[in-house]
Amino acid sequence: MDFQREPDILSSASSSPLKRAVTRAAAKRGPLLMLLDSISSFSRSQIRHVRLSTALGYRCQLNFGTAELLYRWLNAGNAQSAWSPDSLRDRGYTSPISLTLLLGHATSYPKQIVLRDGTRIDTALQCLGQIR
Repeated sequence: MDFQREPDILSSASSSPLKRAVTRAAAKRGPLLMLLDSISSFSRSQIRHVRLSTALGYRCQLNFGTAELLYRWLNAGNAQSAWSPDSLRDRGYTSPISLTLLLGHATSYPKQIVLRDGTRIDTALQCLGQIR
């Protein structure tokens, strides 16, 4: 999966009803949660000290020990509760979030990220040229 050129999940150019339903579901979850969901739990637990901010599509400044904790916190909105982390999401933020952007908001991360489908991404190549 190429995180540099991710498809716009909110694109209205979808033609089939199934594609439109998937697009609506993606829009409801948000781009950050979609990205975190594509990363394996093991790799999320190795992405450390993640800073949630407006650059990631949320109207807050929060710190999480790992991307796994961030993922669990964001998924807490799926439960039936009086408050949801989704209430802090900037609904006007429609850009896909790249792996590079996420790693730029972390203090450390593994040399390789493993996706849920088994694909391995070399983070050194992914973030090449990025000054941290």
